[in-house]
Amino acid sequence: KLKEYQKRYLISLKDMEDCSVCQPTGSGKSLIFQALTFFCICYWITNFKRRKTLSMIHNYKRGVLIVSPLISLMKDQEIKYMDDERNNAGLPTLTEIDSQKFKSSVHMKGEHASTLIYACSLLDYYSIDQSKYKIVAILGNSMGWYSALAFSKSLHYQKAYGLINTMGSMMKN
Repeated sequence: KLKEYQKRYLISLKDMEDCSVCQPTGSGKSLIFQALTFFCICYWITNFKRRKTLSMIHNYKRGVLIVSPLISLMKDQEIKYMDDERNNAGLPTLTEIDSQKFKSSVHMKGEHASTLIYACSLLDYYSIDQSKYKIVAILGNSMGWYSALAFSKSLHYQKAYGLINTMGSMMKN
């Protein structure tokens, strides 16, 4: 069932009116973005069937601005997952360790270093502007092998964290 704000937006869209939507994460904004594409395609098909010229469609000056924090949400979700897993295991979270001044006795411990390296690599990977750079291969050496498996989606981020955490835990001493 559509929410009231979704109905209002879709009506505005149908009537070709300007509108703005600002809703919290998980409230159903993606449906609106998908509907926008659907309505645009229907509009173009309908107008082409009525033999309207391409120039008439191009002369209709409307724009759409979609701000999507998807990458940021993915980063937040993955870092939160790792923090929660570490917290449940009685370990300091990556966020806590990262906020401390560097101490080799803390940051270089196997149970911390491996997951910190993975988290940093993850953030670096997400910072790549994939509209500007086409990623054609993801390679890694040593622990980078596991990161490469996660970034290429060959290994789900939760499984990747588990594997990397296990490998790091083997280097406690």
